[in-house]
Amino acid sequence: MLPWWIKLSRITSAKFDNFHCRTSSNARIVSLLLLLLAIWAIVTSPLAPLLALLVSLALIYCCCFNSLTPPAIEGSFSLSRTGELKYQDQTFNIARTFEHCGYWFVVITMSNGDRFTLWRDSYLNQIID
Repeated sequence: MLPWWIKLSRITSAKFDNFHCRTSSNARIVSLLLLLLAIWAIVTSPLAPLLALLVSLALIYCCCFNSLTPPAIEGSFSLSRTGELKYQDQTFNIARTFEHCGYWFVVITMSNGDRFTLWRDSYLNQIID
């Protein structure tokens, strides 16, 4: 069993655990803070004001259509004891996880290079059969 999953899950003996995640408010707050920090760094830099404005607008545009963090797992997903993740009608093999901020989130890297974030506040403490 994956050690980070043991910390999140109350049941560790099942072959597959089926869970449901909702939209994370922490993910939105972190994305907003990263955006504000980037804009602050651009505005206070010695760049020409017009260039700083253009870069800031491009950053805001990118943040509106993409996220500054890996996409969050939302909705139903299944995790096996062998490290197989079933999410959005696809099956992924987990290559590694980033658990240093496990109190807030876990970043899951798949064997094909895709990354997902499992936010702690989005995880519902119930198992869906």
